[in-house]
Amino acid sequence: MKAGEESVTGGNACSSVPITPRRKRTREKLISAAIPVFAAKGVAGTSIEELTEAAGLSRGAFYSNFTSRDELVLAVCDSAIHEAVDRIHAVADDGLEEAFNSAADMADKHTAVADAVQQYFAENAYTVDWVLAEREISLHAMRVPELRDKYEELVQAHRQQFAAVIGALLERLGGRATIALQELVSLLATVTEDAAMRAIARHSGTGPLVIDSTPALRVLLAFVEFD
Repeated sequence: MKAGEESVTGGNACSSVPITPRRKRTREKLISAAIPVFAAKGVAGTSIEELTEAAGLSRGAFYSNFTSRDELVLAVCDSAIHEAVDRIHAVADDGLEEAFNSAADMADKHTAVADAVQQYFAENAYTVDWVLAEREISLHAMRVPELRDKYEELVQAHRQQFAAVIGALLERLGGRATIALQELVSLLATVTEDAAMRAIARHSGTGPLVIDSTPALRVLLAFVEFD
């Protein structure tokens, strides 16, 4: 992809159009504004007017960036996964390799991995709105045949991306997964989604969710071996 272009997920997931800085800011406003609205009303219950009002933009601004509400839904998912991948890189580059390689024994190596997983969850800044919006988006995609295949294609592409990132990180640490990396990513996603929903039940109503990283760590250590 050339500089100054950005992938646009929609009718054709492989298409790309030039994105100016101003248009990029508009898209980001719509994506950010959509999350609390989807969380509160569900995707099907949200109108274009409600989305533009929440973003402080016009209908024209919406349709100059997205052809439909469902195209915005896919963009919300795409944005979230890119942020999550960026956080994996940030955590990996924040001393994990040094701590792991300087560990005296395997127990200390596992401790270094546990600290990194906990840091990822802490820095992810999960919110109630995002967890609920993600669940609403998933349910909506299953109910809408025209969206379902695009959503599943996007999810699978994201999991392949996560698998590549985790695989490269494990290689740097002298580790390997004992199951297919994409299967490991699916397991991690499942236990994280469950932990996020449990965190909502404990949430005080303000601030980010505090999600227990233990289930994800247990899955990771169960299916990863280190030299």
